[in-house]
Amino acid sequence: MADSNIVTDLLEGIVGTKGGFVQRNEIEKTIFSKPGDYKLYLGEHENNALHYSGEGSLITIAPPGSGKTQCFVIPNMLNWKGAAVVLDIKGEIYAATHKWRQENIGSIYKFDPLDPDSSNSYNPLTFVRDDPDYIWEDSRFLAEMMIVPSGAQDPFWENMARDVLTATIAHVTFDNDPDDRAMSKVLDIIYGIGWGEMITSLKTNVLVSPMRRMGHSLEKMGDTQRDSVLKTVQGNLSVWQGSRVEKITQKSDWSPTDLRKGKTTIYICIEPYEIDSYLSMLRVILAQHIQLLFNKKELLNRETIVPVLFMLDEFPQLKRMAPVEKALSVGRGYGIKLWMFAQGYGQLKEAYPNPEGLLNSCVVRTFMNLPLTDEFTEKISNMLGYRDGPLDATRKKLVEPSELAGPDYHDSILIVATGTKPVKAKKKFAYQDPEIVSKMPKQG
Repeated sequence: MADSNIVTDLLEGIVGTKGGFVQRNEIEKTIFSKPGDYKLYLGEHENNALHYSGEGSLITIAPPGSGKTQCFVIPNMLNWKGAAVVLDIKGEIYAATHKWRQENIGSIYKFDPLDPDSSNSYNPLTFVRDDPDYIWEDSRFLAEMMIVPSGAQDPFWENMARDVLTATIAHVTFDNDPDDRAMSKVLDIIYGIGWGEMITSLKTNVLVSPMRRMGHSLEKMGDTQRDSVLKTVQGNLSVWQGSRVEKITQKSDWSPTDLRKGKTTIYICIEPYEIDSYLSMLRVILAQHIQLLFNKKELLNRETIVPVLFMLDEFPQLKRMAPVEKALSVGRGYGIKLWMFAQGYGQLKEAYPNPEGLLNSCVVRTFMNLPLTDEFTEKISNMLGYRDGPLDATRKKLVEPSELAGPDYHDSILIVATGTKPVKAKKKFAYQDPEIVSKMPKQG
């Protein structure tokens, strides 16, 4: 699908030639009517709070400083009644919301590789199933997330790196109990310590045929090729080294399945300037939490599933993640709800080959402070529809690009949702809401 059709597809069947934003008396006929127990706050619409309670996922595109955290994340984390996973850039969401959620919702876990003394521990190897039918599949999943895609035209070395890392993870998890699978054991092999022993173990594994085949393949690999592959793996796993990280990845204080058992909240904290350095770790932890919620038994009990909310700030920086695409496609059947945040459409294009498809997969899309220089602003304006002139029959755009990027929309939220006309809402920052402020820790 060409980029020129992005907004056409977003708004097809939503805005007619008469156009116009949703009015107050029309809300009851939209997906924003009758908020349920698990509702998300989207802004103020004609002096009334606007909520979404449906099963679908959401995406917000807005530049830095536009109020994503204050308008959306903090208010919702102080009202959301279900389990949640939060990618917390800067750690301000944890600081503002964890106390209230611990006292009113459920258990709290914080994973912060930059501050291990205040962090809980999490080891993704713990949750690799040692069943011969699944161990290779689970190991491959972790390897796919740990090796960060570079976007290279020829991904040969990255693909080889994933194969080697898959075999290494499978070897470590096959030979060790879940509580004895330190990431350091994987790192040792990737750096050559125990490489020969792993090859022998893989070759003689009679229970898992992919491990046996890979053992024979790795044995035949030339020294030069092996060294190049291992350097690629080492570059991606460098973040897993060091005493601080080893301290919080030796064991797991919680399981991703705890999100189903209770209303658990997990904060994954990282500083903005460290996102790139910790991509391998962030990708695997978030992906594993999504993946382990896809339980076929729960699909049979869809009506009783309590939704799990994933608040993913700066999510395009995590690069393309198949579990995110899977969650957008079929996640609603498992109670998985994503709310993704991006600084601009350009970020999506860099991370995902089909950014318009990703947008179309979200039932609710919100936009704030769109820049005039962004092609996406022009397309949004073109497809928002038209209105009749006040003095004649001349049709005019509902909103010009200069208006979307101008002062009239500086404090507004443009909401495009499936099955309804667009909504123009007003920003309301967390500090402007007395009820939200009362739930936050006292300053000073």
